[in-house]
Amino acid sequence: MYGGLYGYGGIYGSGGLYGGYYGGYGELYGNSLNRWANTTESFIFSLDDGKDLKKFKISRVINNNCAIYESNNTLNFGNSDLIINGNSGTCNRCHYESSILDTNNFSIEDMEIFKYNKS
Repeated sequence: MYGGLYGYGGIYGSGGLYGGYYGGYGELYGNSLNRWANTTESFIFSLDDGKDLKKFKISRVINNNCAIYESNNTLNFGNSDLIINGNSGTCNRCHYESSILDTNNFSIEDMEIFKYNKS
């Protein structure tokens, strides 16, 4: 059975941390990719430099039809709310409650993506 997908990374030179969660990766369409997934349980987040929890931002999906685009090539939350493509990313509010970063374009220092299976 499929589980969720967690992705997080660091913005180059800032020490900042950002990421997203989608609970149901591959569940809606089996193993089919390159489709929009419909869910209300997705969110994106940022934690500035990780030292001040007051700077923690979380944004939940408001248009569940564009929660995440299931793709092998990019990590795409909300069609522009958080997109990771190679070593670069963009963040522009569209289908989530609010923007999680103060910049629209950024370079990625490090990135990890975890997919887990339900037992």
